[in-house]
Amino acid sequence: EFEAAIDFYDKIITQEVTSDLFYSRRAMAYLMVRKYENALVDSKEALKLNPKNDFAYLINGIIYRLKLWTEEAEKSLLKALSINQNNIEAALILGDIYASTGDSDKAFKYYIHIYRVNPHFIWGYMNSGNLYYQKGDFESAIKDFTEAIKINPEYSWNYFQRAKALAKKGNSELAIVDITEAIRLSPNNKNLYNERAKLFFKLGRNDKALEDFNQVNILSDIEYSFSEDEKELSQNKKTGLTSLLDYLEWTLIPT
Repeated sequence: EFEAAIDFYDKIITQEVTSDLFYSRRAMAYLMVRKYENALVDSKEALKLNPKNDFAYLINGIIYRLKLWTEEAEKSLLKALSINQNNIEAALILGDIYASTGDSDKAFKYYIHIYRVNPHFIWGYMNSGNLYYQKGDFESAIKDFTEAIKINPEYSWNYFQRAKALAKKGNSELAIVDITEAIRLSPNNKNLYNERAKLFFKLGRNDKALEDFNQVNILSDIEYSFSEDEKELSQNKKTGLTSLLDYLEWTLIPT
């Protein structure tokens, strides 16, 4: 209920204008409804009141990253992390920035930092797994996607990514097992059926491949691609962006 949160903080801020906490929390609410300029105004106001508010620097960094202002994003996120080493969200996006610019060593440095702070943070394993896959280190990619699956076994994207790495290693049978599980979790995703069909065809199981290709045709008119979080991951792959807004819902909003 982000709009309701904005209304709530509007009222609070009129009564308590000196609190950086309220500005930074309203900034996040604005960010979640994609009102980036409003979010930026509030996060900057929070920093005027408290220059040590690492959360406000994180919000700034996310907005700059979404705008692809890489240098500004990097400065804000480094500042957030220098204030609070436990700000693993800032570390994650820094790793993402360096991965997208081809600086793998720096990217892995921040992913390793995440593991030290919180070994159960799924996004660190997902991003490092993707980076290992892109570099052709499929064994390490499989290891990281396996860790991500242990943390959340209901997330189809990681089964799909591990399947691709397994296929690259020549383990087509195990890749089929993973894609089958991904299909169970995302049964309307035609991309999964298409990938499994190709593996079946490679193994000479043509009847199974034909079944999956037929399913692709059935789903071809359906506007669907993974769940919304996975859809954003796919859409943002070319820029190196993770699905920042969905990931914020997972990690920053108290439950």
